[in-house]
Amino acid sequence: MAEKAVENPPASQVEKPWEKRKRMFELATNRKSRFPPFSIEPLPYERQRIDGQGMTPEERALRKQWVMDQVLSPNEPRNVPELQPRNAFKRVAAAPFEVIYKVLRPVIGETPAKFARHLTPIVLGMYGTAVFIYYHMKYHSNDWTKSSGFYISVMQPQFTAGMSRPFPEREASDYYSRGFNSRKTLLNVKTSSQE
Repeated sequence: MAEKAVENPPASQVEKPWEKRKRMFELATNRKSRFPPFSIEPLPYERQRIDGQGMTPEERALRKQWVMDQVLSPNEPRNVPELQPRNAFKRVAAAPFEVIYKVLRPVIGETPAKFARHLTPIVLGMYGTAVFIYYHMKYHSNDWTKSSGFYISVMQPQFTAGMSRPFPEREASDYYSRGFNSRKTLLNVKTSSQE
């Protein structure tokens, strides 16, 4: 099997390191465009405006017009909802809060109504999470009847020699009873070993 010879490109086609650095700098500067970015501001530097002869009347008028164009009109920035589309699920989830915003806007003003519109779902979400956790910890805690649920343990106070005991003495069967000793049902049931 004959091996193909690797042909080296001619020396004139090999990119030199400085050429590569220059090309990479142009790519980064031009941001994938053939042309470098340019400023639309006429005479952006103060030195350009006062150096030599100064500004001609045409340059002065152009500069004045550019500075006046930077002032926004009273109705800007404009909120165009169509430019920020949301999918159907987000629209449905946001509908109640948009109603709150529309009701509150004439009463308390634009900014407080926006604040209330954005804060309401956060507060409701935190409240719902807290209620969910509280419910499951109260009604679905881990006890002797099941192996699932939250297991809540209480730290006992620290006890050292010479102190009076801050907690009652326990029997061996009291440890890890998981509520079995304090049960209210099945107290007089005989097991097979008691017959």
